[in-house]
Amino acid sequence: MSSPDIERRGAPRHAHEVTVDIKVVTATDPVLNPGQTFRCRSHDISIGGLQIRIGHPLSVGTTLTLWVISPLFQDTMIRVGTVLWSREIDTGIHAAGIVLLAEESENITLWRNTVALMPAQAQAADAQT
Repeated sequence: MSSPDIERRGAPRHAHEVTVDIKVVTATDPVLNPGQTFRCRSHDISIGGLQIRIGHPLSVGTTLTLWVISPLFQDTMIRVGTVLWSREIDTGIHAAGIVLLAEESENITLWRNTVALMPAQAQAADAQT
């Protein structure tokens, strides 16, 4: 039996708000065009993905290139991911869960090792989002 309240994440989330530039690679929505770019903010990250806040809806299944601009990494981390879920959380503000594709880059090890060293986000704070 499944419930929306049951935690389904495979890895702990870490609160980490940084700038993320995204570019649409392939879109499942005719409103989004390949090559279209957006600037957004991360809300949290894990070894397998991140949650972003963006002023534009993203369709589930859309593939994105992400430039994560964070002091955690020596340089901007470039990753490819797919939109796993998306919803409007406030007027004009959308949250989206991005699952990172492991096969696309050699920097997957750097991402996973860096994120694994971060303290996990408190469960209480996670439950409020």
